[in-house]
Amino acid sequence: MDKDEILKRGREDGPDEREQKIYLDALRISGVVVCVLCIVFIILSIIKGRSIYPYCIMAMSYCCADNLYRFIKLRRKGDCVFGIISAAAVICWTILFILDF
Repeated sequence: MDKDEILKRGREDGPDEREQKIYLDALRISGVVVCVLCIVFIILSIIKGRSIYPYCIMAMSYCCADNLYRFIKLRRKGDCVFGIISAAAVICWTILFILDF
């Protein structure tokens, strides 16, 4: 096996550790951006006297999905607890949103 063939097989195996870290960092940063935007829109909605529920639902849904996925993959108790709490918050915000109509 020559050098080019080894490199070609290495590329076909998928992303290396550096690429995986970049993907994870990108997901983490995008999550922070989503939450910050939701907070900004919540503040603007309060100032304008509009419903804040859709933004709360989006932010809590992100937290719920993130924590429950981590619990499924890592089996950490804290992720399960926060996932369940944020799922309950999503349900509460959704009910409040429906009742607000």
